[in-house]
Amino acid sequence: MNLDNVIKQTIEKRLAVAQKYDLEALRERLFKIKKTSIQNLTELRQKAVANLVRNGFTVFEAKDNEAAIQHVVQLVGQEKLIVKAKSNMLKELEINELATKKGWMMYETDTGDFIASLFHFHSDHPISPAMSFSKKEIAQKINEQYQTKLSDDPHEIVDWIRNFLREKFFRARIGICGANAISAEGQIILVENEGNLSLVTRLPQKTIIVAGIEKIVPHVEDGLQVINCASLFSSTAGKWAGYVSVIGSPSKTADIEREVIFGAQGAREVHVILVDDWRSEFAKTEFAPMLYCINCGACLDLCPVFLTSMEAVKVLDEKKNANCATCKYCTQICPAKIDWYKLTKMAREKFQSEGKAPPKAYEMLKNIREHGNPFGKVTGEIKELYCC
Repeated sequence: MNLDNVIKQTIEKRLAVAQKYDLEALRERLFKIKKTSIQNLTELRQKAVANLVRNGFTVFEAKDNEAAIQHVVQLVGQEKLIVKAKSNMLKELEINELATKKGWMMYETDTGDFIASLFHFHSDHPISPAMSFSKKEIAQKINEQYQTKLSDDPHEIVDWIRNFLREKFFRARIGICGANAISAEGQIILVENEGNLSLVTRLPQKTIIVAGIEKIVPHVEDGLQVINCASLFSSTAGKWAGYVSVIGSPSKTADIEREVIFGAQGAREVHVILVDDWRSEFAKTEFAPMLYCINCGACLDLCPVFLTSMEAVKVLDEKKNANCATCKYCTQICPAKIDWYKLTKMAREKFQSEGKAPPKAYEMLKNIREHGNPFGKVTGEIKELYCC
């Protein structure tokens, strides 16, 4: 990966978007939607479940990740071939590892995820999982694994992936994905660029949608605001992504004597798994704003730590929290106005009070108290000191 090009492209896209749109107005609007949604999560959740069922969806409320996993297993049944779209919730459930254990042939249908899977690479970036691989490396890997003779032309690579996956779409009876937003009125809102998510939710007879309860918003219009910001602030940086879907029920027709028949040209069954796990309790804590996140990846696009290590800072992970450079870029760019800098500092104070800060931090504090510097006792003559 050429980091200079990545950074240059990201900055150019950000500047172009900032000239065309009132980003601060969009951020404020999204912030209010997400804050209201999380503050009223219990009520909205109840409404969403009732309306989803009324609209023809089958809904399962998973109290924790294990319950969600077991329900996925039950829904898959004896099927082996599954097409999957990008989903951070499915990543949290470690669905790929589950597929390996169960002997499922689960195919990543997002181009970036498909490429990352070839390298057995687990990316922290929610939008660009293959950004660390060059076109030459990608072509070589496909050629090695599938005995092809691709050049490193990106168009040729994408065409091959498209043709390879198309047959899987037509044969699969199970499609599984996440959701960008779920309205309390009973609609699933999805956004994508490639068209694979549309196929995952249309072609197989059974669609399984797995989402955290923090995805619930009051109205479908609020969900459209979520995907508007997800498109605008993501690495693609466009007003709208290539495709926007609002799924209001399984496919249906009423063209024969006006009798509603489910299972027309799209999925006959749509199962929605709403996952709580830690979320409802987390919403009551001082770290609740983390649930406003829409997984656009903007915070990572110029993060010096991520671009150097390809590992994201994790606020509530005592080890990965310490990696944060506190440059505040993530706070400045976040479309949901999450103050990641403040949350990171709060978590560090919490770790410190619980004795969970990195050992090196305690060692440096001890050195400062005893020797006046974080490095320890100084021997020999100090000729010149440098800072920062």
